[in-house]
Amino acid sequence: MDILGLHEAHHPGRRFPVRLRTVDNARVSINQTLARTGQMAGRIPAWEEFTGPAAGVVALPNRLSWSGRSSFDVSDQHERLTLYTTLLGEGRREDLARWVHTQHLVADWPSIRRLTARNLISVWESRLPALAAA
Repeated sequence: MDILGLHEAHHPGRRFPVRLRTVDNARVSINQTLARTGQMAGRIPAWEEFTGPAAGVVALPNRLSWSGRSSFDVSDQHERLTLYTTLLGEGRREDLARWVHTQHLVADWPSIRRLTARNLISVWESRLPALAAA
């Protein structure tokens, strides 16, 4: 087992190791990991830093959306929830500031709360207390 809790397994006919995840070590986002270690608060922008679009399409870079869709219509609530939960889990401070719209964040927060890890939610709500009231 390596440092990330992943096992190396060899399959017949393959010349390279395949990484398998253990049941007790499911994939967690980078920001969820930082939240667990108390290092996430600095990645959350202040209210006035959010400049995300209220409408239109956002195209995320591969480092944020490396699997699945990478373009999201922020006018569509379902697509926006996918975008925002991806950003909360993987985004850097500048990503969050660039692509999250303040009014959408507050309006969508009850749904985002249900879709995001508790430790990450509590860091966001302690940094931006108005979210806890949303």
